[in-house]
Amino acid sequence: MNVTHIAITSALLLAVATGCRREEPKPSEPIPPPTPQTAPQPAPPPAASPGTSSSESGRTAGQTIDDATVTAKVKAALLQASDVKATDINVDTVKGTVTLKGSVETQAQSDRAASIAKGIEGVKNVQSTLMVKPATK
Repeated sequence: MNVTHIAITSALLLAVATGCRREEPKPSEPIPPPTPQTAPQPAPPPAASPGTSSSESGRTAGQTIDDATVTAKVKAALLQASDVKATDINVDTVKGTVTLKGSVETQAQSDRAASIAKGIEGVKNVQSTLMVKPATK
């Protein structure tokens, strides 16, 4: 029994010793240290698409937020109006000028949508390019 115990202990020690001498694989080519030419450079700021930068459009961040608030208020008011089909109307606001685009079923709906938009706080002007759908037979 002593011989078996010594054999097992020796085998375990040999396995541990072999595992400790294991070397990590080396890369095929050494990696040079970063130099000014190869060092990572900070990413440039994202290029703004035309008309999206606050400074390019002459709008401040506050104006952009105010315009978004006006747009939301106009859209909500149009959705609450039972006499206007607001789901077909797109609302956009720039510097307080609201533009209504899309289509409506009657000229009365177009006029009503413009009237609702004019009644919203923060709206300076309303431009409507709403198209009246041709009547179906």
